[in-house]
Amino acid sequence: MSEKFVLESSKEYQNYMSGNRIPFPQAIQIELTSYCNLKCLMCPKTLNKSRSEPDRKMDIEILDYLITSVIPYVERVDLVGDGEPLLAGDLLFHLLENADFLGIPVTLCTNGQLLDEPMSRKLVDLNLQDMNISIDAATGETYRKIRGADFDQLIRNIQTLNTVKESGNKSIPHLHFSMVAMRNNIEELPALIDLARKLGVESVTLQALGEESEDLKGQSAFLYHRDLTEEILYRCLVEAESEGFRLNLWPDQLTRILPTDIDLNQFLSGNAPPPGNPDEYRKDCSFLWKAPYITTNGDVRPCCAGLPAAGNIGKGNAFREIWFGRTFSELRLNILKNNLPEACLNCPGMGWKPVLKAKNTAHATDEILGRMPGWYSPELEERHFRWCTDRSVLFFHRSPSEKFLLMQLRKTALPGAPSSGQIGINSFDPIPFKLESTDWETLEFPLPETRSEELIKVVLEPSHTIRPIDIDPASRDSRKLGFKISRTWLEEWPQKVVFGSKLVLLGYEIIPESWVLEGEVLFRSFWRSLDQTVMNLKVGLHFSRESDSGPATSPLRRKFGISRKDFFQADHLLSVNGKFSSMWVPGTFIAHEHLFHVPDDIHAGHYRLELGLYPEGSPRERVPITRSDRVYDKDMTLLGTILITEREL
Repeated sequence: MSEKFVLESSKEYQNYMSGNRIPFPQAIQIELTSYCNLKCLMCPKTLNKSRSEPDRKMDIEILDYLITSVIPYVERVDLVGDGEPLLAGDLLFHLLENADFLGIPVTLCTNGQLLDEPMSRKLVDLNLQDMNISIDAATGETYRKIRGADFDQLIRNIQTLNTVKESGNKSIPHLHFSMVAMRNNIEELPALIDLARKLGVESVTLQALGEESEDLKGQSAFLYHRDLTEEILYRCLVEAESEGFRLNLWPDQLTRILPTDIDLNQFLSGNAPPPGNPDEYRKDCSFLWKAPYITTNGDVRPCCAGLPAAGNIGKGNAFREIWFGRTFSELRLNILKNNLPEACLNCPGMGWKPVLKAKNTAHATDEILGRMPGWYSPELEERHFRWCTDRSVLFFHRSPSEKFLLMQLRKTALPGAPSSGQIGINSFDPIPFKLESTDWETLEFPLPETRSEELIKVVLEPSHTIRPIDIDPASRDSRKLGFKISRTWLEEWPQKVVFGSKLVLLGYEIIPESWVLEGEVLFRSFWRSLDQTVMNLKVGLHFSRESDSGPATSPLRRKFGISRKDFFQADHLLSVNGKFSSMWVPGTFIAHEHLFHVPDDIHAGHYRLELGLYPEGSPRERVPITRSDRVYDKDMTLLGTILITEREL
């Protein structure tokens, strides 16, 4: 693929991703306090490498500004930092109370030592969504070595929190454990997972420790006990999966790294990509586009690492001006151009991602959607899909022969959900559209003329978005949801077939490509109506075995005297949004799906696939083909050849 279709090398992509049309951040990270009540082995403050000013709490004026001007427009708040948020006292409760009123979930990272009964009751009453507890051990002795505190007290605190949740009939806050993999705790990982399950903890995240300083030399389990750590990790991953428990790994590419001879220290320090072609990877930082970091004094930073602040909301700067301002914009552009600041070059948290290559199709599970603005993570319902938000963007590699953009969309059944929107393609005027039902619909949009390959930008904008939490507070889903999208792609529509000047067959898809007797097949066809039809139309699919398809039956079938046919039909009535063809207005685009089974009473071999149309109830009266770019005979057009094999007995 041409270098210009590697997105990070494209000026169009760079300009958009560093401009002021990117979305407002999905989340904000807030450092309520830089105080802490423990001195932990791996803490940067303990190691005299403080990332913030001397111990302090956030000013109430700064917090109130965030509550009124920032938090209402994000989807999540993360309370993080080197300090202990539970030490923030009334500041914490003030934030949680207002976030709960706004329906914004809050995640809190804590060591759990201050989680007594009054604190637990307050957090439960204010609907804290998630609590990440840094525990790092499964025994009292190891916990004291790492955190210098009482392990039994921590366990009692968690049990107290669970009792408070149960008494209030609450399921939140959801509990999670984190563990930094060190030489003196890695063998306790299986016991920690068992403990987590007994305490109702939903996940454990194992973090790899890179060699950040001389003070930590020799502590990393992955660097200094690699074989042992690998054996324990894989065993725990298998057991967790079989038990339905979530064991997360950070960095998440570690399972691919461990069996290789890569310099693990260089990888964990952020200085080396995963194994393979280094040109296929680049450092990528989602914080610059999704989750800035707000310090106790109001600094707005790209992250918690060593990058300077882009502005300060405590000194009269509006957050929006900072987020869309010059400092952030230039930093984003430099990241896209791979001109990384030193802090990013040596950042273990800045992950290595495959370079983004524009294609002419995107499925819901494709990584490119996850790294484009305005898309949520893939979900599974009756098929994989992603939610779009108020403005979702995708870049495509387009050839001159591709004339149409297609999108498989679905609106939600929630009250007040959007049913209309618009599609923008490059700088041309947006094209409005409307969804007719809550079923999956395929929409077609014409592409502007071009004489060469090009990168095109597609912008999907619903008329509005909804938040499930505003409809049902029990959902706790504060995302701004537009439409569901399953797939979007570019299409040529060559070889059209016109039936009776009424209907045009634009194209078709068959899934899977290889068939077996008794197998299931999805036939997807695309049409456009030219004129009103009096009767509803049916598609006739005719499969006939070619003469050179081999022996009539296999020896096994001859032995049992099973006779086989050389043809079969798979007819179906055309409809879209519950409307049959007699109800379509001229110009309607139709994307129809028909699921059928390959009969078990036919010969295996190569079959010609032909398609015709006929009025419902009159299978002998085919609609005449008035024009065709395909081979046709007796008003049946040839689509292609299919190989059907016998299922293994």
